[in-house]
Amino acid sequence: MENITQEMREWLKHYLRSRDVFAKNIKEIIDKGDDIIVKYKDKERIFIVFSEIPEDFLLENHTSLVLFNTKKNFDWLLSKWNKISSYEDLNTYFINPLSVTEKRWIVYPHSHNKITEKTSLKPGLKALFSMVDVYTDASH
Repeated sequence: MENITQEMREWLKHYLRSRDVFAKNIKEIIDKGDDIIVKYKDKERIFIVFSEIPEDFLLENHTSLVLFNTKKNFDWLLSKWNKISSYEDLNTYFINPLSVTEKRWIVYPHSHNKITEKTSLKPGLKALFSMVDVYTDASH
């Protein structure tokens, strides 16, 4: 499991650096195991990397979760939606670096909750989920 989360962290660091290539807002990226701290010119952000979200995980604001795009992680998002959408600055990356389609999708629950009708929330999230191949141990 450690190798898998290491690969996730490497993918994330590469992704963040490539997104910052023109803006050059990142001052430093610190890899602390499960957490990656990104120090920007004007803020700091913690990225917490899990291949599978622990049941007892406590969310915090100003955090980014990085999870494999699995059915279990997606179901977790749906089951915790009311709670996580209350955090204004929380976002979640669902990734599969080996996907032949998109490699990631990102949701900002607080913002998403404000602009989405309740009846279209689940179908909309399912559409985002389906853009990236589902990660399985076999895809690794």
